[in-house]
Amino acid sequence: METEQVSSMLDLGTTKSYKIPVEHLDYSFIEKCTDVRHLEKILVVLRSGEEGIYPALTEFCEKKIESLDPRSRALRKEKPPATAASFSSDEWREIMCDLKSWSKEINQRETELKHQSVLDNSENVPPVRGSNVFVPSKQVRC
Repeated sequence: METEQVSSMLDLGTTKSYKIPVEHLDYSFIEKCTDVRHLEKILVVLRSGEEGIYPALTEFCEKKIESLDPRSRALRKEKPPATAASFSSDEWREIMCDLKSWSKEINQRETELKHQSVLDNSENVPPVRGSNVFVPSKQVRC
């Protein structure tokens, strides 16, 4: 048996997640490839470390995708949520001041709504339906 047949039988020539041939994880293939979706899959495999960690190859693949499709979703980087350390002290003080004023405003509005009568405007409220209302039916009796 040839090595290609053996590797195809054992499924050793492809990645586990996307079934991409390992030969595609190469500078020459990435340079020649113009299929953005395939390159995105290669990038996912490279970032996962499934086949090893290759920072230079990952960066090369990112640049190739960027040259073909600058708005590709695969190029988006996750940003952690902002914390106090993410801002200067003046910016953080302003954010905290805004939050406190908003909280105070909402609490005041909530207490106003709690103390407000539900039926303040009884003139505009229709009468309550009663069970003692009789509506004659227009049935013909034989």
